[in-house]
Amino acid sequence: MLLILLQLQNILCGTLWPTSDSITLSISNRYEFADYTFKMIPESAIPIGGELQIIFPTQYLSGLGIDLVLDDTCSHVCSISGFLVRFYMENDVQINETITVRINNVKNPEKKGGTGNFIVRSKLGQNVFDENLIFGTIGIADYALDLNAMIIKIDDNSTNIVNDQALYNFYIKSPVDLPQGFYLQITSPLSSDLSTCKLIPFNSIILSGEIKCQDGIIVTGFAFVPALFTFGIQINFKNPPFSQTTDNFRIVAYRKNTKMAYAWRSAVEGLYIQPGQFINITITPGSKKNTIISDYKLNFKIRNTIPMAGSIIVKLPLNFQLANGYDYIFVTAGIVSDGLIITSTLYQFTIKEFQEIPQYSDIEILFRVVNPQIAGESQSFIVQTTYDGSNIIEQCDTNLTVTIIESTSYNPVIATISNPYANSPTNLQFTINSIKNSANKIIIDFGSQWQFQTTSPTTNQCSLGGISSSLCSIVNSTLSMTFPTTVSGTKIVDMNGILKTPQNSLNQFLIYDTYDASNVGVESGSVQVIINPKLDSGAQFSWHGQGLSTTTVNLYATLQVKFTPSVKIPPYIIIEDEGVDEGTTPDEGTTPDEGTTPDEGTTPDEGTTPDEGTTPDEGTTDEGGETPTTPTYPILEAPAPHGEIWIEFGPLLTWDDDLGISTLFCLTDLVPLEKYQIDCEIYKGSATTLPEIRLKNFKEISENTVINVKITGICNPELSPIVLSIYSGIRQFSNRIIHDYATTSIPLTSIVPVTELTLSSSFSTSAQAVNQLFNLVFQPGFPAAVSIGSVIRIQLPGYENGFLQDTTKCTIDTTDMPCNKFRKIDWVEIPLTSAASTSSIITLSNLRWPTTSKAFGYVHWVVFTSNMEVSKALVQGSGATYFPAPNANDFNSATIVAYQTGRGYPGQIFKFEFSVNNDIPSGATMRIQFPAEFALRASNPSPTCNGYDPDEIELSAISSKTVFQVICLGIKTPTSPPDNESDGWSAYIYIDERLLNQRQNFFSYFYTNVFSQGTVNILQLFAIPLNINEVATYTVEFQPENSLLIGAEIHVTFPSSNFDDLPYPPNLADCDVEGGVDSFESCLLDGSSFIIVLNKMYESGTIKFMINNVRNPPDLVSDGFIIKTYYDGVLIDSTDESTLLNRTITYYSKPKSLVINQMAFQPQNQGVRANYNFNISTESSDSVNGSIVITFPNTYDKRLGDNLKAFVNSIKTDLNVNNRILSLPESQYQTSYNSILVEIQNIINPNTEENSNTGEFRVGIRQSGRYTHYNGSVGVLEMLTPPGWLYLVNINLANQYSRWQSKYTFDMILYNKIPINGYLQMDFPEEYEISDQNAICSFSKCTFGSNVLKAFADQINGPLSLNVFVENPLSEVAIKQFVMQSKDDRQVVEQSYPNLDPFEFQFKYSGPLIFINNDQDIIVPQGSETPDLLFLVEYPMALNLTFKHTQTGDFSVTPKDIIFSYTKMSTTFRVQIPSKLQTGTYYIYWKTYGEKDNPIYTPIKKSKVIVISKILNFQVTALYPIPNGGNSLTMTISTENAPYDTTNITITNNDNTFYLEAGEQSGTSIKLVFQLGINSQTFRVYQNYTELIRQTQLDILTEDDRLIFYANDNPLYTIPSQQIVRYIDATNLQPKLSKFSVENIKEYSATIQIEINQISEVYYMYCLNRTTKPLISELLSLGPPLYMSSLSQYGYLNILAKSSITLNLYAQTDYAFYIVLKNQEGITSDLFMLNFTTKNRSKITQFNLFVPFSANQAQIVTIMNYIAFILSLPTWKIQQKIVYQTPTRLLASTTLQMYIIPFNDTDTYPQPKDLISRITSDPQFKRLMNIYLPFVSISAINVAVAEIPTISSSTLSNSYLYDCEIQAQLSTYGYIFAVASQSEVSTPFQIFKGLNNINVRIPSANAHVTNLTIPTKFNLSNLEPNQTYSIYIIAASDLPEYPDLSDALSTHQCTTQKLTDRAPFEIIYSKLLKMALIIFFIFF
Repeated sequence: MLLILLQLQNILCGTLWPTSDSITLSISNRYEFADYTFKMIPESAIPIGGELQIIFPTQYLSGLGIDLVLDDTCSHVCSISGFLVRFYMENDVQINETITVRINNVKNPEKKGGTGNFIVRSKLGQNVFDENLIFGTIGIADYALDLNAMIIKIDDNSTNIVNDQALYNFYIKSPVDLPQGFYLQITSPLSSDLSTCKLIPFNSIILSGEIKCQDGIIVTGFAFVPALFTFGIQINFKNPPFSQTTDNFRIVAYRKNTKMAYAWRSAVEGLYIQPGQFINITITPGSKKNTIISDYKLNFKIRNTIPMAGSIIVKLPLNFQLANGYDYIFVTAGIVSDGLIITSTLYQFTIKEFQEIPQYSDIEILFRVVNPQIAGESQSFIVQTTYDGSNIIEQCDTNLTVTIIESTSYNPVIATISNPYANSPTNLQFTINSIKNSANKIIIDFGSQWQFQTTSPTTNQCSLGGISSSLCSIVNSTLSMTFPTTVSGTKIVDMNGILKTPQNSLNQFLIYDTYDASNVGVESGSVQVIINPKLDSGAQFSWHGQGLSTTTVNLYATLQVKFTPSVKIPPYIIIEDEGVDEGTTPDEGTTPDEGTTPDEGTTPDEGTTPDEGTTPDEGTTDEGGETPTTPTYPILEAPAPHGEIWIEFGPLLTWDDDLGISTLFCLTDLVPLEKYQIDCEIYKGSATTLPEIRLKNFKEISENTVINVKITGICNPELSPIVLSIYSGIRQFSNRIIHDYATTSIPLTSIVPVTELTLSSSFSTSAQAVNQLFNLVFQPGFPAAVSIGSVIRIQLPGYENGFLQDTTKCTIDTTDMPCNKFRKIDWVEIPLTSAASTSSIITLSNLRWPTTSKAFGYVHWVVFTSNMEVSKALVQGSGATYFPAPNANDFNSATIVAYQTGRGYPGQIFKFEFSVNNDIPSGATMRIQFPAEFALRASNPSPTCNGYDPDEIELSAISSKTVFQVICLGIKTPTSPPDNESDGWSAYIYIDERLLNQRQNFFSYFYTNVFSQGTVNILQLFAIPLNINEVATYTVEFQPENSLLIGAEIHVTFPSSNFDDLPYPPNLADCDVEGGVDSFESCLLDGSSFIIVLNKMYESGTIKFMINNVRNPPDLVSDGFIIKTYYDGVLIDSTDESTLLNRTITYYSKPKSLVINQMAFQPQNQGVRANYNFNISTESSDSVNGSIVITFPNTYDKRLGDNLKAFVNSIKTDLNVNNRILSLPESQYQTSYNSILVEIQNIINPNTEENSNTGEFRVGIRQSGRYTHYNGSVGVLEMLTPPGWLYLVNINLANQYSRWQSKYTFDMILYNKIPINGYLQMDFPEEYEISDQNAICSFSKCTFGSNVLKAFADQINGPLSLNVFVENPLSEVAIKQFVMQSKDDRQVVEQSYPNLDPFEFQFKYSGPLIFINNDQDIIVPQGSETPDLLFLVEYPMALNLTFKHTQTGDFSVTPKDIIFSYTKMSTTFRVQIPSKLQTGTYYIYWKTYGEKDNPIYTPIKKSKVIVISKILNFQVTALYPIPNGGNSLTMTISTENAPYDTTNITITNNDNTFYLEAGEQSGTSIKLVFQLGINSQTFRVYQNYTELIRQTQLDILTEDDRLIFYANDNPLYTIPSQQIVRYIDATNLQPKLSKFSVENIKEYSATIQIEINQISEVYYMYCLNRTTKPLISELLSLGPPLYMSSLSQYGYLNILAKSSITLNLYAQTDYAFYIVLKNQEGITSDLFMLNFTTKNRSKITQFNLFVPFSANQAQIVTIMNYIAFILSLPTWKIQQKIVYQTPTRLLASTTLQMYIIPFNDTDTYPQPKDLISRITSDPQFKRLMNIYLPFVSISAINVAVAEIPTISSSTLSNSYLYDCEIQAQLSTYGYIFAVASQSEVSTPFQIFKGLNNINVRIPSANAHVTNLTIPTKFNLSNLEPNQTYSIYIIAASDLPEYPDLSDALSTHQCTTQKLTDRAPFEIIYSKLLKMALIIFFIFF
């Protein structure tokens, strides 16, 4: 039955788990519109087509305040109905994939406070995948107040000019207090990089603190701001790109980490942004003289970019006007455009339609102006740049003036030019009319664009009134003419043979000035010069037109243009037209030189040069704003001339505006630009403009190059009597003015109808399969012969790629003709080189069929005359039939690989395999046609093929010859086919309804058997509970015989004789399936049958069907259940109804009555956690056996809640929840006063509708699936509305150290009073472990129980503060969930909400952790002691600490006081449990002594001790055979847990051939005593060889009978009862080593690897290398050494074959290792030895210590001691580096250099460099530094380096009785080490250590050399008189403790003095002197 229960758990739908940010909203205030985002993780996948439902609580408006669902309402496709939002899944959602959905503009609830539960559900059809009825609740805050006192201004020191970075000041006065941590969100119409974000003063008062800005714009870091206090912030923004009043700003003050708005202003009025100023601007007139028509040059440099949509506007001052009739405005620099538009009035002009102009561009504009009549300074010209034609970016409206000069001026005259064409020699004349009659000199400036035939004209080339000049000269472009007579009256000025016109056409005014003999100006005038493009008289135009027949209008024509321009045509570059046909590529032979560029003679400035006497400086300049610092100016060339070819069609309104062209085709020999194609575009006509075709994108055309252009597809106009005309020419766009190089026109008479013929014979093609080449042959049947030169056009019906190919040929009869192909429109024109007859046959060869089969239209043909001037169509005709369609491709293969041959089989699978020889593109469709006897359309569900209708199967791209499959599902085979053999199948592939492939009648088979139904086997059938008349859950496990397709039905029929009240309709959440089918489309009840419609295919396996809420029948045995499956109306499988096996259920009788005395819960609000209490009574029993089962109503979530806890009679117990059924373990539950009290904690209360309840609860006692006691109608509960909002203003913690006690201060505002007998409650998260106790708090009473704080108070509200002392969490953790509730035992009146009142605290350890038993539970059996348990720290101890303990049980901890020594990392203790202590859980509480006032270490976590009942074991080591005459190895008896009570183990033998020995005991029986603290004892077995010989001779015992017996007197322990003693013959062989090596050598350890040839004991010693070799006896006795200075260590072990020994060593030291073996026969091996050296110790590290004051030596020592303390180092490990300024003097300065010295004997500490670095990086060390040395900083951490000095000199200066005096000098600072030896020379290491060559301590000395100028003296003392010593001296680097040693050795001989009579006095004197010195140093 337990298995059944487990199975039940697995067939329920899952849940949708909320993420940590499961519900977020854009604003949390009441009645605001907010965007809601939901995040969840599903337990079940959601397929495409499924839906995700979110049900909002009823606190929201129905419809959520959304009137209309738009595209942007939801993140996915959605619908909204009432409170329900449906999201429709467009992609599969996988298990455990985070789902994020969003709903925008939801209206928040009207009231502040909490909501009910949000409900989420995933489903497909009626099948629910996952569901969560308690997805979450949120809080809604009060209204946000208005920031009505809100000011925004641009800082006085900033700018309000467009595009500038500006500082915006925001002055904010909140109507409410803004607590510390609030943030501002500013929605701005401007952009900001947030480089400036700071607080600024308001009325000289500035808010304290430092703010920062984040993207958004979110401003954080604020301190508390009281209500009505005005504070300012400053943020940089970039001003808008044009002058305007900005859009409004939005400012919201939010609570920290929330979207709860304190106050806001949704529309703060924007600021005015003024236009910028040009960097510089000048205007230069060609002439300043009044009334003159003058060309003005405007130059300006822009500061800001002008976008493509922008414009440049120039407005003229008063009395100025543009030269009417002589418009002359163009740009000469700074603007790039393909279609510049310049519009003008008399007083202003606008330039637009250009490419974006970059900032800092220089722009130059020329325009023609009529100067005013009034002389003097003008008003300012106004120049503006705009963003979009109207909004101004920059402008100049002052200081741009011109001073007009009073002069005699005349109206302009028109020059007479002998050759008015571009680039031509010419003469020029104009008339001058002088009224002053005083001038004799005329000066004309032609400008740089004019050319000259000569630069030195003769006097007679310039004349006035027919009189030659006296001087005619040219300087640059200025022509000066001086005449012998004055200029008077009307005269003609004539210039002959001097000038050559500009390269391009031109409309120009030349200004002339006259001067008198004194060179004083007299008069001025202007001359208009018009230069035309150079005409091309050789242009040819041909028109191949079609007339109009009586039945067809608007037929198409071809235009051919041919002309030869005599001038160079520059290229015209435009954007590439990707649609240009490949046929436009010209003949490569006509390609002109690609390197040709426009004529260099053309210059950007086509205006006139100002008067000779006028310079630009005399014009006015507006320098605008300040020039940017070193700006990057773009390099802009003056716009180059561009050329194009144009063709216009007239008259107006005759042709279609687009010429009727559907596909324009241009064939030309123009050479396209690199990476471009010739662009051929239609420019539509209008009522005022002619339709036009333009050709562009060609390379430069050289002079006299023949240009051919042929254009097709032009639709003839309607029949009309008017004369048509076509205009064509070449244009040059120069300076954005259009100049025509050459133009010509073609007059056309009215188009007339032509004879229409129809082809009488049909077409013939050489091949007719898709994608193949073929020849088209037909006979037009011309009515008359067609002459040579005529053109025959053939219009093929065409398709996307075209019939025509590059290789297509045109043949008439047998003669190949020219073939002009227009591939884009599938036209070909054949100019006849020989005549065609009426019977001629036309052949077009190498055409290509399309890739698909389709029917085409007619082939059309037209014959044109040969007259190229005025072409006329003679006759036209069409084919008699449509152009034939090609045959589709065949399939390469087509077959059916899986099918059903039986008759009448429903729901079958047919699997097809196909391949084709062509590629199948993506988007193709396929149709599979079944034989006619298959009635596919009659099936329900409809059959599908690859998921599509069989007639339209979508295909992806498939490569040729690739085999692909089509699987058709749901096919019903014919029940009564007409024949035994099926008809064939057919397959078709289409592209856009065009046939690509086909195969017909490709497969058939013979029909076989008729379908017969299969069997459904019921495997399990059960209900829980099984009592009659009780509501139960039914599970049926069954297996159909046949597979089932989607849409199949499973009918589970309950026996109607037993069940007459099945749930109708079934609750979808109560209907579920699992196994071979895990989802369904619907679950319905029809009569007594539950019908499950499948939405997934069933192939095999068992199916489990579960239905809830079925009431058991009143019968003890049911009739048979029936299961049937159907598909397509056919019964597939059915239960075998002839047997009742597994088809019935046996029920139990009605259970005994169960009385629920009380069912209560609190609090009773929707959506809150609650505790539920059930008081259960049975009839008269003291106890109840079974499982207590509580069934919750369907309004509760299936999980009921999270972290549920259960208590029975106040004892905590386990629980299990499955589908709202909560069950407690089967047990014997004791009753108290005939009642069982059950409490369930942390259930989430459900939502309930108003005036409704939860539904009925049911409670029972269940045993083995049946209820023994039951109450099916316990009662219902009613829910209260969600709690209101308690504004939790702040939580303050005195500290945030884990395991510390801290004072918590909760500041809050209660909007409603705490109820009578009410309290404040906070449930602390489970990371806390707060002891149950009365709490110290600021209220009258506070208690802690199960981590719940209750602070009792009633009838208070408003602002409130609660102080309480709380035990912080035990570990480092972030705590977020702090929810304060105001409540009583019935309801929560108000509570805080995490989305409104979020608080997060990060708890950290205050210092290093002290771990006890590695933070694991201590598990101890009764009557035993633990092994050594570790007290462990992560880093060596900095203090000597003592830990005292108390415990909750009667057991012991030893030692009583646990002492943790300084620099150590671990110590041990044991826990001792008496045998009588009850099993259970106990705790040890630890208290630390010896800590600092500011504790260094984190308090110790309490230790959990779990006492268990367990039999323990003594283990005995193996006993190996003993050699005759020998003994065993050492035997050990051990146990992991030493016994609490003294335990004796007795060991006896049964045979006198051996005896036992342990310590002082020896004999046939020994006793080993175990007690607390003793885990092992040893003994040996010795053979009595004499007795063995005796027994052997007498044959008394066999070998197997020799036994050792073990017994112990402690019932809690066991020991092996006996061991067999075996003997072997002695070998008398010496043990030997087969392997002896040292491995894994480190600084402080090494491993010795040993392998031997026989079982032995190993004895070893290791010592300093060069120590005297030990004797074997020394090793066997484990020492002692001959002398302690050798550092000798000893050990031994038993070894069978191989083992390893780990040694504890010193770093950077030479060692010797000795070993000897002793076998069981007592034979020893030779002595073996090996040498090795440990790795070098870590280097001394040097670092800088910065002290912000001049420290004295005592202060420096204190600082060093503190650093050593912080790092847990001995004080001498931190030393100051000596600075040698004066001998031995230490400097105290601000920056000190320090050493940290490594250890030589332990790897406990990191390397010094890493160790000192921890102070700057490790949080715990940084904390200690802040406590003890907050003013100190550490830097420059590096390995210390010091030079090893050499001994410059050394001498023996004196010798005494007991001393030798040496003096030495070093090359640099360092140390001297020396020894006095009477043996061989020592190594540098031995000298450093004061040892001789065999490591015996000898007299030694050392000295620190701190003065290099005088020798250093030192004594070697404690020598013997009258002895000769060798003095060995070495030098070492200047590093403390472990200097680097020199290998160079200095040696001296010293003989001490002999003893004399005065010797005793000398001895006494020497000793007294030493004592005096000692006393001096001690006390002084």
